[in-house]
Amino acid sequence: MVKSEICEKKITVDVVVAGLKEIQKYCLEASEKELTALAKRFEVEKIHSLKAVLTIIPDEIVRIQGKLQALTQRECVISLENFDEEMCEE
Repeated sequence: MVKSEICEKKITVDVVVAGLKEIQKYCLEASEKELTALAKRFEVEKIHSLKAVLTIIPDEIVRIQGKLQALTQRECVISLENFDEEMCEE
C-alpha cells in the first residue's frame, strides 16, 4: 500500500458541541499536490479536479449531505488512448 502524501481536510465539530443552529455549507477542493497523490493511489493517469460540497443540517441529530465531483483522465484498455471521465456522486 502506497503511503499517501494527502493533507487531511478537516471540519471541526466544535460548532456541533456549541449547538449548531443554522445549516452550514462547506466546499473542499483538492490541491495540485493532493490530486497527484490521489491519481497515483487510485492508479489513474491524472485527476484534473476533485471537489466535495457538504451541507451540515442541525436537527435532533446532525445530518451531513454532500456531493463529490471529480474529473479524471484514464487510459482505454482497448485503444490505450487517454480519455476524460466526469464523476458526480451524492
